[in-house]
Amino acid sequence: MKKAPPFPKPTEQQLVAAAELAFQDCFARGPARTEIREAIEKLNARLIDNANLYLQGNLQDQRDALADTLLAVEDFLADQGIARMALVPLLRPVQALVEREDNSLDPLFCERARTGTPKRTLNRLVRTGILAAFAKAWLEAHAGDGRNQQLLLAEAARSLKGPWFAGVTRAKLKTARDLVNQEASDHPSVMQANSTQADIARAAEMYGAKAAIFIVANYYNNCPPHYAFGSMGISKTHHVSPSAED
Repeated sequence: MKKAPPFPKPTEQQLVAAAELAFQDCFARGPARTEIREAIEKLNARLIDNANLYLQGNLQDQRDALADTLLAVEDFLADQGIARMALVPLLRPVQALVEREDNSLDPLFCERARTGTPKRTLNRLVRTGILAAFAKAWLEAHAGDGRNQQLLLAEAARSLKGPWFAGVTRAKLKTARDLVNQEASDHPSVMQANSTQADIARAAEMYGAKAAIFIVANYYNNCPPHYAFGSMGISKTHHVSPSAED
């Protein structure tokens, strides 16, 4: 006589429950495969390489740097036991970049949220915040000299020279300052303005209010071209040694 199987055929409900359990098991964290300090050093080196490529390279270099940065983060987290399934969303931009090479666009990134004219880009909002910060710093540094705001901002527009400030006018400085003054604290332009103001204030502690403006302006002029208009801020105001001519 044929021996009966040890378990009865599972019901439809049991099959659904088993599939759900198996799916959840895919997210279980496993043991770390590399000591954390070693893993962080490896990640840090890879991120720095990609950041340099992103900040100094062309558009394709930026795509490559973005993809490898995300892959580096995925490798690091997986090495620490995070399930690959839990990292799937992290790799969606990488997938989109791969699809682009096959001339296919990912709707997650390419589909507009609504019809109509696009709003200002984040880079433009960040640039607005930086201009607002310079306008505010210039007005404060020259307060009390008897000139009105219009004359002071016109002077600022003439004085702020260099590639980053190309095309800056009195009207643009005023518009930037007005926008920042009226927006909420979590607006990108306001947040960037606060960051840049802090940078100028740190420089002013060492060099004075007027000199600080040009020191920070020089920083922006010498940033890599893809620095997102300085949106990362200046983490530290480095000491500038006086030249022999001073």
